[in-house]
Amino acid sequence: MSLNLSLALFEGLRAVRQNYELGNITYEQARQQTEQNVRKAFYGILVQEGSLSLAEEKLEISENRLRQTSINYRNGLVPELSYLQTQLAVETQKPALMETRLNLEQQKNLFAFLIGLPIGTVIELSGEIEPEVVIYDEDEMVNKYLLNNLDIAILRKNIDLLNTQRKASAFQRFTPAISISQSFAPYLSPINENWFNGNNWTDSGSFSVTLAFDIMGMMPFSTTGQTAADTKDNIKKLELNMQQLVYNTELQIRNLVQKLEKSKTAITAMELNVAIAEKAYRLTDEGYRAGTIEYLDLKDAENTMMQAKLGVLGEKFTYMSTLLDLETVLNTKLN
Repeated sequence: MSLNLSLALFEGLRAVRQNYELGNITYEQARQQTEQNVRKAFYGILVQEGSLSLAEEKLEISENRLRQTSINYRNGLVPELSYLQTQLAVETQKPALMETRLNLEQQKNLFAFLIGLPIGTVIELSGEIEPEVVIYDEDEMVNKYLLNNLDIAILRKNIDLLNTQRKASAFQRFTPAISISQSFAPYLSPINENWFNGNNWTDSGSFSVTLAFDIMGMMPFSTTGQTAADTKDNIKKLELNMQQLVYNTELQIRNLVQKLEKSKTAITAMELNVAIAEKAYRLTDEGYRAGTIEYLDLKDAENTMMQAKLGVLGEKFTYMSTLLDLETVLNTKLN
């Protein structure tokens, strides 16, 4: 039996534990990234469903208008050109609507793959894009959550690991290693004596304690010395990288908070635009029915209303996507 002891051994055990902790952080980072991708895909599908719903609503309005225009045309109340324009507006929407449905189906298939469902699984999402718009203070976010960032945690853990390895190398070079051994070599002579009588047995084993120094390893030009110097340089490089990473992460947090504020302002303005566009469309539609508004003016009002609604939907998605990015950077849930 033998037992080898050195201070480097204990630092090696510490390095194993730090490697395990680093693995846990890396796993958590991968888990959060996957969750973020799933959430973004989920909200992206809701945006496409909302866009499809608006397109179907627009087509339904156009078809109703076509039916009314057809009646008026047969009764001689509108010219043939107005009837043809209305018919063309209906037909040109159908291919775009089919493409929107196809894209939505493709996105759902990708989403099923992302969450591990088989191809062809029918997906019906339950949710809506109605974010709780909150004003965040960028200074508070930086001061409270900056060091929670997983990239910073991983780099910091790597620095700790290299420091541990450097200490282990120093202990290995400059402190002795102790080796304790015990050997047993029992024999019975003569062989025909009683085997169960302890007095008939003789042990020629030995016990030893060895104290060893790595003389060559102490030299700075040795392989061990060069490895220690390289480790020290790598630590300095990582510390510089840490300073840059902290700066970039703080800048990223501030940019995301500012982007949320911009998105919040845009949502408010766009919702007002939707209300104005809806009222303008109603008034234009009434004028068209009364014969005082041209068909092209009606189409312009209708397109403006639909674009305003799509703009609100897209900006809400931008807000939620930015919020997910901010939560990932801060490594915390904000809502």
